[in-house]
Amino acid sequence: MVIADTGLWIALAYSQDQYHELAKECLAELSTRNERLITTCTVMTETCHLLLARAGSDAQLRFIEKYHRRLFDVFELHAGHAAEIARLMEKGLDNFREDFLSVK
Repeated sequence: MVIADTGLWIALAYSQDQYHELAKECLAELSTRNERLITTCTVMTETCHLLLARAGSDAQLRFIEKYHRRLFDVFELHAGHAAEIARLMEKGLDNFREDFLSVK
């Protein structure tokens, strides 16, 4: 499973995007490996907003149709995930402090 952020969706949908061809190649490679894409509702919202602005409502509808056809999964974030998210964020902050703020 591969996490797909807004940049990938925009590049795939918008042929004028500088990463359009690379995104298509990556998607084809993932397909040969039987890898599924997963994203979040927040990413879907951002993607729809940007698609409307850059490529119009037809691009938005094509993106939502792909979701309807279950071509990718959407991770549902729940309050029960908060403790793990906080732990990972703190771990990231600790790594940042260790890597960038320590005097050697």
